[in-house]
Amino acid sequence: MAMHEEICDGSPIVDLAVQRKPDTVVWFILANGEARALTYEPAENVIAWSRVVTDGLFKRVAAIRGAGQDSVYFAVVRNGAQRLERLAKLSECRGGTINCLADGFKRFTATAGQTTFSVPHLNGKQVTVWVNGVAVRDQSSLYTVASNQVVLSAMTGGESVIIGLPYTGKWQSTKLAYGAANGSALFHKKRVSQLGLGLIKTTLDGLRVGNSFTNLKRLTVTKGDKPIPAGHLFDDFDADMMSVSSDWDTDSRICLEARAPYPFTASSLVMDVKTNG
Repeated sequence: MAMHEEICDGSPIVDLAVQRKPDTVVWFILANGEARALTYEPAENVIAWSRVVTDGLFKRVAAIRGAGQDSVYFAVVRNGAQRLERLAKLSECRGGTINCLADGFKRFTATAGQTTFSVPHLNGKQVTVWVNGVAVRDQSSLYTVASNQVVLSAMTGGESVIIGLPYTGKWQSTKLAYGAANGSALFHKKRVSQLGLGLIKTTLDGLRVGNSFTNLKRLTVTKGDKPIPAGHLFDDFDADMMSVSSDWDTDSRICLEARAPYPFTASSLVMDVKTNG
């Protein structure tokens, strides 16, 4: 825990499991109902902690060996009842018809004329709804579950419907100490004038960038001088460096926020850092 001595926030560890595929991840369950994930790939010099919280309480975790990806199961208490929930596989979180990017999700295959979908464990909660490759409800238009049900327009039959809680994935750069013409920019006032991102399997509707999590905006709404259609899934996104709103500060940083149910995967990130002094 030398990389983050306070990652457990003083709460005892009550359960753990080790996932080996596609990456080695050690899952920890804390007494306070939260979870922690340690991604460990020594061959690639990766030792990374993640906090995992939910609208409920994590109680137990188990990892079951699989051919392409291990199955990770959690015992979670939601709305006073304990449930067994499986972590979605990466292949189910890439956009398209089946896209399980929602917390505590439930997946349905609709029948002809079906309008109601039962999600009693999410009663009273605001949820996202994904239907056959389209975010019918995203974080700008959440659906409030009433009487244990979500009511949608009548289905023709065979549609894949995923309903679950919204969440965000956040990333913040370290303090920027590079990019200066005369050496380290560590104690100079600086700003990130431009940002370049290489993305795969990403829908830009859910991506926000900025110099803090309170000052975020969409990366772009155009590509090649043409508007990007709502909900468009990029298999590969590579564009020119783009302007980023960033004030002059000795601690200028870049923040990224990905909002479910839209998929987001970054393969590269490049910053143009300008210094003043």
